Amino acid sequence: MISFPHSDTRMITLFPTSRRRFMDFSSFLTYYAKNKTNVRSLRVEPPRLGSPGFGSIEVRLKRPVYGKR
Repeated sequence: MISFPHSDTRMITLFPTSRRRFMDFSSFLTYYAKNKTNVRSLRVEPPRLGSPGFGSIEVRLKRPVYGKR
């Protein structure tokens, strides 16, 4: 959990939400260009027969992503 003051009157509390992210290929390329050091591994999920799109990528991270609950 991380807390930090915001506007000198409120506290924003962030919690570790996940060490895994699922994204499409174009989102992955953008994410990877900015976060190379945080990527532990990735797994390509091929598309299922009859479904639209080109599948997805599961990215496992070294450090968790923080966000609100």
